[in-house]
Amino acid sequence: MKRTSGKLLTTGKLTVLLNFLLVVIWFSQSTAQQAYEAYYLKIKSYPEDATHDWNPSGTESQGVTHDDANWYFTNTDFDGGNARLWRIPVSVALNQNVSSRPGVRVASMVGTPSLNSAKYNHWGDPDHYRYNGTDYILVPMTSGVRLPPAIAVFRAADLSFVAYNPFPSGGDLPDIGWCAVTPAGDLITSKDDAKVLLRYSVAWNLLQSSPPQLFMTYKDTHPLRDANGAPLNDVTLIHNMQGGEFTPSGELLYISSGNGECLGFGHGRFATDGIHVFETATWREIQRSANSARGERGYFNYSFDNGCTCLFGSQTPEGLTIWDLDDGRAPNVSGQLHVLMNFYNRYASCDDALSIQHFGGKLYVDGANGFPPAWADPLPGTAARPFNTVNNAFNWYPAWDRVQIIIRADSYPETGTFSKRVRITSQGGAAIVGKK
Repeated sequence: MKRTSGKLLTTGKLTVLLNFLLVVIWFSQSTAQQAYEAYYLKIKSYPEDATHDWNPSGTESQGVTHDDANWYFTNTDFDGGNARLWRIPVSVALNQNVSSRPGVRVASMVGTPSLNSAKYNHWGDPDHYRYNGTDYILVPMTSGVRLPPAIAVFRAADLSFVAYNPFPSGGDLPDIGWCAVTPAGDLITSKDDAKVLLRYSVAWNLLQSSPPQLFMTYKDTHPLRDANGAPLNDVTLIHNMQGGEFTPSGELLYISSGNGECLGFGHGRFATDGIHVFETATWREIQRSANSARGERGYFNYSFDNGCTCLFGSQTPEGLTIWDLDDGRAPNVSGQLHVLMNFYNRYASCDDALSIQHFGGKLYVDGANGFPPAWADPLPGTAARPFNTVNNAFNWYPAWDRVQIIIRADSYPETGTFSKRVRITSQGGAAIVGKK
């Protein structure tokens, strides 16, 4: 992570004397956890309701991941005739056709004989893993002729196919829509309707053998728990799992779920549709997104209408990835959490289209140019629309555990007591908080 200049307040109890006023900030969380990976503040959607060569009408965008320099997107034809994995350099604006741009590559089912013969035509939310200096993209796949679900592996450097293998017995996995790799290299996935996660070990070294092989071994399960710590059951489970990824530290797992439903088509709508955040020490849910299309209000606003829209269509949650893009290298994109939302139209009254919603893990404060609290669009607290006081940054949403607060150099004549584990930095010089 790129840090701004200024002083850093770390985990623990900190007492600061500023302009003869004592300001006490108590960080209540365990010092064993040091990551600041709360990516909950909605920044923007980009692209929004877009249709281009990498997500054309007649296809459904399924998932997204990245390496150090590229996006990777999967999509599937509605008729099951083909599926694709696109690589798009991060410097390429996503709201355009990209086929002619340098560095763009695409792999497909019909272009991969072993996958084509097994009719693996649904490519879900992928993930990236680097082993022994080589970057791999892992794609979860479901067969159109009812073969067991599988994982296929491609080399990120050129999207060449490496190997694939159906899931081994032991996990009782009839279908698959997503996968995520832990920092230690284990593969995590689930059934479409999930109350537990399934863990597999991967023999990564065999991908570099001759010929390369993909070998997975079922290890165990992780029961998911609700916000109160109770295990999910047949009533509280998460329906229609779409995507997932671990934060860089591995402390949190972000999951997306939901499906469209219109005119009797689709797999149903549920109150759990949206984004869920689990801490991996206990597998307890610590955050869940709001949805303004359902009339809900919240700073973690993953918005979609998965009923009937545009007469015969529906918006569907899809996959997600975690990538810090606050450095400006991705045109029109910032934040750390990036989540797909696909519009599928059954009877062609509107084009099928893709939106990507972006969320940040930083709250910005600028005393001279900031904004007071308001449920506006865009929400305050982003770099483009900072809060005007430190207290507003802490208290309005309120600030969430593991957030970062960036204070623009200025004098802030205020005081307060705060009880969240946060990281505070100044930007552009010294930030002085307190009253004389």
